Amino acid sequence: MRRVLSRLVLIVLLALTGGPSAAEPPAPGAPSYVVTRIRFYPREGHADRIKGGRFSGSLTSATNDFEALAVIKDEAHEKQWTEIDLSKNDRAYRFVKWEGPQ
Repeated sequence: MRRVLSRLVLIVLLALTGGPSAAEPPAPGAPSYVVTRIRFYPREGHADRIKGGRFSGSLTSATNDFEALAVIKDEAHEKQWTEIDLSKNDRAYRFVKWEGPQ
């Protein structure tokens, strides 16, 4: 566990609204949530690795059909939470992931 945590680049908190969105029903039997806010905190010394990354969501698969929720266009700040407001998002997602810059 210690080795995994030492490689962690950022901490992420998602604000979720329960249940399916009005725009699209969830996959049968799968819980899905509308992401309304993302907060992230870069690991000390790694804030420069955040710019250009993105958060993506998918309703159908843990590996396919992802669409961008938010792209980090500015440099993140050291020792500070950054919040992305997604209150206008009305789509439900079952899977959410962070993709580092390419």
